[in-house]
Amino acid sequence: VGYLFGKFNDDKSVKVEVVYEPPQESTDTTFHVWEDPKEDKVNLLMEHLGLKKVGWIFAHPPREKGFFFSGPEILFTAEQQLEAAEGVEDTSFVTVKVTLDENSQAVVEAFQVSKLCMEMVAEGVLQPSTNLGSCLVNDTFTAIVEGRPAKEVDNNFFLTTVPI
Repeated sequence: VGYLFGKFNDDKSVKVEVVYEPPQESTDTTFHVWEDPKEDKVNLLMEHLGLKKVGWIFAHPPREKGFFFSGPEILFTAEQQLEAAEGVEDTSFVTVKVTLDENSQAVVEAFQVSKLCMEMVAEGVLQPSTNLGSCLVNDTFTAIVEGRPAKEVDNNFFLTTVPI
């Protein structure tokens, strides 16, 4: 996991200048970003350089076809977008995913989660699931997926691709 620092351009594109890796622990399916004792210094340095946090980047081993983000990755992306937008608002904040294809070639893709996903995370609707390709719906909420109530939502419903 790394934080991307740079600038949001007027055309809503993002220019990345710096990647910063906070303290973390990762496996092939999960990650945890620890509290960073250098966070204040890093943020001050970025501010002096005229840079803002414009995204985050993560890498993982190849996954089955059609499985793009795990539940924890969806939730973290939504939380980061909510922070960047200061609420459920449009933002150019980007998530970059790096993996390998079937030929062991690097694949770099950029995504955002939808405003609906941001809203659901802000309201506490979504939770991690043991099924990594989905998010659980909190028992106090009802999610309608394809016209029916659902206890889990496929993560791909929340993703939008962003051109690189």
